[in-house]
Amino acid sequence: YEALKIYQGDFLTRMSSEAWVMPIAAYYHNRYMQSLLCVLPSMIEKGRYEEAAQLCRTATEVDPFQEKVYYYFMQALLAMGDQKGAASLYKQLSEKLYDNFGILPSEETSALYYEAVRSSMRMIRLKGQ
Repeated sequence: YEALKIYQGDFLTRMSSEAWVMPIAAYYHNRYMQSLLCVLPSMIEKGRYEEAAQLCRTATEVDPFQEKVYYYFMQALLAMGDQKGAASLYKQLSEKLYDNFGILPSEETSALYYEAVRSSMRMIRLKGQ
């Protein structure tokens, strides 16, 4: 977990077009993402939602197209009761994926979005009673 907090993004970003930098940057980026995706499920399972959300927030800046990070980010937000935040995050992801690749989020991620919307609607109905 501590190692994930110190990752600051791609290696030598100002020299990223240099042939010798590209494989090193890709290696560290992939190691960061692999490690993150191994740690997040455990953090969420243990109820460390705030920490997981913070790691995800940083990771979405490092790699704005990694859908699985958004999935765990949405899970953490939902667990903290932030349905609007989770729904907003889904919309951001949807726009990025569609605008850049012409695809929509997976069924798994979409299911979290629908859960967030349903939960928000239940809360609105409860407040209205």
